[in-house]
Amino acid sequence: MVMIPDTDVAASRAEFATTLWTEVHHASAADPERRRAALESLAQSYWPPLYVFARRRRLGPEDAQDAVQAFFARLIETDGFATADPARGRFRTWLRAAFGHFLSDAWDRGRALKRGGGRPVLTLDVRDGEAGLALDPPDRTTPERMFDRDWARLVIRRALDALRRELLQSGRGEHFDLMTSIS
Repeated sequence: MVMIPDTDVAASRAEFATTLWTEVHHASAADPERRRAALESLAQSYWPPLYVFARRRRLGPEDAQDAVQAFFARLIETDGFATADPARGRFRTWLRAAFGHFLSDAWDRGRALKRGGGRPVLTLDVRDGEAGLALDPPDRTTPERMFDRDWARLVIRRALDALRRELLQSGRGEHFDLMTSIS
């Protein structure tokens, strides 16, 4: 079972996998240790942007967590990572599209008469505990564009964290402070 990472902690991890397609390949590996490590790394990297993507598709916090968790579980159960192909584009684009289809399928299943016996559904928009997440998209911004923007921000944050660590280790931490204080 994939563990749900703390969104803030996962988003601020400084390590950035440079061989992501290798990790994707390892997620389908026969070696259980290699497979587990790859699945954990992929889940840690992609859980936060998928969660925010689900929230922007108007899922509540718990439903968004459940959807991301179920999506990763489905990929693991069906060896879905094996269908990702580097020749067809970026992994994050494949993952976002696959998650979008997963959410659409779940929505279709949810529309079937299942809960409430046909009674009207009351939706409550509860947002406590989600300060700092840009969940309300501007009028013309799609969840897909916001996913890409958030992914770019995560990559930049990880690169800056790595640069800061490198400069601190070499005794030049003040250079990083000076560089980041310039507006």
